[in-house]
Amino acid sequence: MSISRLTFSFDSSGWLYVYHLGVAHYLQRHVLPHLEAERVAFSGSSGGALVAAALAGGIDIEQLAHHVIGCHGRCRFNPFRMLPAAEEAIAKYMPPDGHLMANGRLRVLLTRVRLAWMRPLFGPEAVSEFASVAHLRQVLRASCHIPVLGGVLPYQVDHIGTSRARGASRGYDAGYYDGVFWPSVLYMWRAFDASDTLFKVSGLGWPTAHIRPPLPLPLHWVCLPPPPTTLWRLFAAGYDDAARRLHGEGGGRALPDGVRAALPPPPPANAAPMPVWLIALGWAHLLLLTCLFPLVPPYLACRELLQLQGRGDSKTAVLLRRGLLLAPLLAIWPLVLAYLVTRWACGRVLRELIALHDEGQAHATATSTRDAARREAKRI
Repeated sequence: MSISRLTFSFDSSGWLYVYHLGVAHYLQRHVLPHLEAERVAFSGSSGGALVAAALAGGIDIEQLAHHVIGCHGRCRFNPFRMLPAAEEAIAKYMPPDGHLMANGRLRVLLTRVRLAWMRPLFGPEAVSEFASVAHLRQVLRASCHIPVLGGVLPYQVDHIGTSRARGASRGYDAGYYDGVFWPSVLYMWRAFDASDTLFKVSGLGWPTAHIRPPLPLPLHWVCLPPPPTTLWRLFAAGYDDAARRLHGEGGGRALPDGVRAALPPPPPANAAPMPVWLIALGWAHLLLLTCLFPLVPPYLACRELLQLQGRGDSKTAVLLRRGLLLAPLLAIWPLVLAYLVTRWACGRVLRELIALHDEGQAHATATSTRDAARREAKRI
């Protein structure tokens, strides 16, 4: 028999999951201690799945945030290190019985890839039962498996087990990509039951989210994190936004009376950890990166080579293939895209001009034929 629960759902985010960690920190301090474990559930996709799993597994959110922001130095200029850092955090902080605490309380969204006759190649899958803590780690890693950044091939998950998703794979290996490709409009993955009270959290600021930043954050922060001071501001912004939303009239009514009475007063509206000028500076940085994009991938590749020079790292060949082969492709794709768009636009304009010319010629021919017929009629 299903029970109505309070479900917190965390969207895909990349490095903006630091905002999710701020929301989770508020929940862990002021909401979850007043709720029975059976009355609260979590769901997430990609980076949001990591935060949801941390809440379901009882991980100290503040300690996890210190570890995540501490990885900034090695990840700031190299988006390929984002997923290894997330994998390291999962292995370090997930308790041995984390899968037992997550079973039936955590839903993780993935993109399933399978080659089967008369079945779609890609499809959504929500996993809510985990056979072991290793299986839970695999599912979380698969939900963060961004194509190219995480690898070209799908991430392999052993024995996906019991899932509430219709048509989910059972008892055999399967390949998965990031769950970001399936919004809840196309696949209802967020809540366990239609009667659940759902709170959606979005670091990207989607309008349908209940807890979100008041202003849209720069998109490049998803893969290239801002400085640690900005990340801590982002963490504090998530904490404050959760406090304002859950203490407000709309969010407060969804909470039990005991929880609502125990909430501390929300921070004042003018105490914004993420000021407007900081967000505007981030968008200006994104505009500059867009203008200089053809130069960025070769710069990153050369930077990796300089760091590895003289160290004899066994991963040099991998970085060479990844940097020197991928960087030129990324560097020329805007030029190729511009060429294709220009060619399409010029072809369309040329077709319109040819059509106008043909129409004019046909009109002139029809007019001359009509005039000749009139002259012939007058002569007769």
